Amino acid sequence: MQAIKEMHRQVGDLVIDEAGLAVRGLIVRHLVLPDGLAATREVLHFIAAEISKNTYLNLMDQYYPCAGVAPRSRLGGGSPGRNSRRLSISPGKRA
Repeated sequence: MQAIKEMHRQVGDLVIDEAGLAVRGLIVRHLVLPDGLAATREVLHFIAAEISKNTYLNLMDQYYPCAGVAPRSRLGGGSPGRNSRRLSISPGKRA
């Protein structure tokens, strides 16, 4: 998490030009995994509370288990988007 803080310190919040293109700034990509293995709730709380409420996020739910992952394991369920609960994060409050 320190790396994200340092990146934000160096480039700040995302700045978009008149054409809608990113000029500079931080964009965070986070892969949501089945069964909360990626600690998404905690990650989003950290970003809002410790980085900036204006941080642009790309939440990815495209996780797809490949060969070697047992179907009944925690990672074997595929993309969490199919059956995940909606995350509601409010800075300062743990959801």
